[in-house]
Amino acid sequence: MLPLPANPHESLDEYMARCERVFICDSLIRNRFNVRRTAADIGRNRQAFYKMMERHGIVRPSKQHVAKVHDLRGFMSPPTSAAV
Repeated sequence: MLPLPANPHESLDEYMARCERVFICDSLIRNRFNVRRTAADIGRNRQAFYKMMERHGIVRPSKQHVAKVHDLRGFMSPPTSAAV
């Protein structure tokens, strides 16, 4: 789901940058902040992905923080349907 524009005066470039940032963050969380796997997941090489992270001011958190984020993500995920 794409984020809604923050305000009606946001330019297309600002909106696209925000969408890319959300996409990168979601991908990092899904891959437990493993940059190599995340880069491969979105079809970029690791160096290009690091440049994307730098452009958006995204830094990798500590390993302890990653564990907490991953644990909390389970509470935010929609329930999966039970196998029949």
